[in-house]
Amino acid sequence: MTGKQWETVLETWLKALPVAWFRNEPKMAGKIRISGGTPDYTALLAGKCHLIECKEDANTALDLGHLSPHPEGKSLGHSIKPAQADALTKWQLHGGYGWIAARLEVPAAAPKKQGSLLIAPRKEQVIQRLVPWADWRRLLLGGTRSVPYVEFEMLGYPLQGPDDLLKALQSARLDATTPTWLQVAGGPTVNLKGFEGAL
Repeated sequence: MTGKQWETVLETWLKALPVAWFRNEPKMAGKIRISGGTPDYTALLAGKCHLIECKEDANTALDLGHLSPHPEGKSLGHSIKPAQADALTKWQLHGGYGWIAARLEVPAAAPKKQGSLLIAPRKEQVIQRLVPWADWRRLLLGGTRSVPYVEFEMLGYPLQGPDDLLKALQSARLDATTPTWLQVAGGPTVNLKGFEGAL
């Protein structure tokens, strides 16, 4: 499945849910798609606004992307770009919710011998998860650039259809894992725990 096909799947699920949503169409220069920072979809559910970015890969590990541009301006691959990370972080800092709808196609592997050990064969499998941006960003802040498929299976929420998508969006809450708005004398401030330097 291509990244565009994965976006189409998510869009089909959004259409089946009792949410207001729209696709954030990328900017175009003629027929050329310009890489930007706005995630793929915006959804509104019960007064909560969500940004959802779709990512798809075929490998034994999921590429998480980058928070900062390459110092020499080189390409950073097809996962989360710095501009997308910035948009998702700012969205959360202002009370919204950010998500990565990630699909990883893990290829099959024949059994192989490694030293005196026989490594068991691996079946082809597809893993789909909806991961809160706060959790994804925390991994990047800690220096993690990719997550093995066995660990990716435990991130976020299962994402096999519209029901899973709805449950995950309904679970969104401002708690210790995401920034919380604190009302103080003189106006609102934001708890930046884990988000220092985001703005």
